[in-house]
Amino acid sequence: MSEANENILGVKELILSKDVLHTAEASASLGQVHKAKTTDGHPVAVKVQRPDIRKLVEVDLEILLHLASMVERHVEGADIFRLSDVVREFARVLDKELDYTIEASHMEHFAWQFEGTPRSTCRWCTVISLATAS
Repeated sequence: MSEANENILGVKELILSKDVLHTAEASASLGQVHKAKTTDGHPVAVKVQRPDIRKLVEVDLEILLHLASMVERHVEGADIFRLSDVVREFARVLDKELDYTIEASHMEHFAWQFEGTPRSTCRWCTVISLATAS
């Protein structure tokens, strides 16, 4: 995990930075997942949003919306596809995807549903929420 990512989320205060591997375990749609340990030694996965991803997505969506509206105006019959509406729906879904607190809420609900389940059956049920920078 890069120094920039550690500083963006305040991970250094919550995770032992020496235990965070510098290479990602997985690449997520808008970020990366790193192995880490809590200060008490509990292994966790930390999903870190790519720096400036929200701004990059906004710019890309503006371009898509502009292209969709141009096609609707200049290509006969294209209006039946409602491309601008498709782009707006895509933007709405991406906005939710960029909000990691929604995912954390789903994980907390999942953990609650499996509370009391033996860890050998549900080893991913412990949820630790990290506040994300907006």
